Amino acid sequence: MTPESLPLVYFGKLPARGDFIRARAHIAETNAIDQWVSQALAISENLFSDASDSLIDSPPTNNIAFLNFSHVDTVSNEIITGVLLPSHDSSHRNYPLIGFGVLHLDKPKSWMNYLPVKSLTLWNETYEVLSVAKSKTDSAEVMAGLNDGQLTVNKNASTHYYDFINTTTLHDIAILMNISKSQLIQQIIATGLLFLPTYSKGFSGLNKAIYWTLTSDRENAIHMATFWHDLISGFYQPHQLYLNTYLYRVSNCYRLLLSFTKPDGCMLSQLASSEDSHPDDWVIIAHSDWTQSYIDEDIGLTRFNKILLQDDLYLYDTRQLFKKTFLAQ
Repeated sequence: MTPESLPLVYFGKLPARGDFIRARAHIAETNAIDQWVSQALAISENLFSDASDSLIDSPPTNNIAFLNFSHVDTVSNEIITGVLLPSHDSSHRNYPLIGFGVLHLDKPKSWMNYLPVKSLTLWNETYEVLSVAKSKTDSAEVMAGLNDGQLTVNKNASTHYYDFINTTTLHDIAILMNISKSQLIQQIIATGLLFLPTYSKGFSGLNKAIYWTLTSDRENAIHMATFWHDLISGFYQPHQLYLNTYLYRVSNCYRLLLSFTKPDGCMLSQLASSEDSHPDDWVIIAHSDWTQSYIDEDIGLTRFNKILLQDDLYLYDTRQLFKKTFLAQ
């Protein structure tokens, strides 16, 4: 049974206080997030430098202004969904402010299939509470707001996604992404080819992060992030896995990063990497020219590519054809 709301779990630093703040509930989950963030800071201490800190003359330009994250473990049926904001304490020592909700579902994959759009309300409300907390100077008022925080679970979120894929074409998305339609099709085929081995082998051997460039506006970025989750959902249905989702904005565009191991602070430290020099263990979906040889040699992919190129399909039709081509569904 999905609850109507979740209590806000929080920890980190605030300008109004000189110490760490920490919610009393979900201690184990908080410790795990703390370890994840601390590992990242040990690698890149300026990763979460707070651009709003008046004592910093020129914060790093590639810092992320926020991070929407979700960690799912299908073995424990646990979903952690939250937001990380760069912050600092009253002595201007940098450490992020993090807020999240903890959800336990008997069938977490039903959430994972459409994770970004299902998480959107949680992300938005968490961001709002944390932003207000950062802006206040009265410590008692700040803590009261955090302790009273409740996050709404939107049980109808997937209907918004279906409205999107039934009214949006490949051509529409290519324009929003500032790429050609053929490049978008290559990205779709690359996604299918990359995940195809996991259907039989599982996800334990998938130690690379998968990185998509989305759109510059938030609404379409959330829907496109959901589209990519939807496409890969068929591959993991037979398996237990971790699914870590990171949605953030750099260089005026939203980005989606997925990984399939326990949350890794090293990967978190890489999020602000330059667009020109991605980490070696990231697969960059925008660089999908390599798919052309597969398209030329495989009759099924040749047909798939031809249909998508010739017809101005809605994303729903593309999704159905993708599942038929790669999963025989």
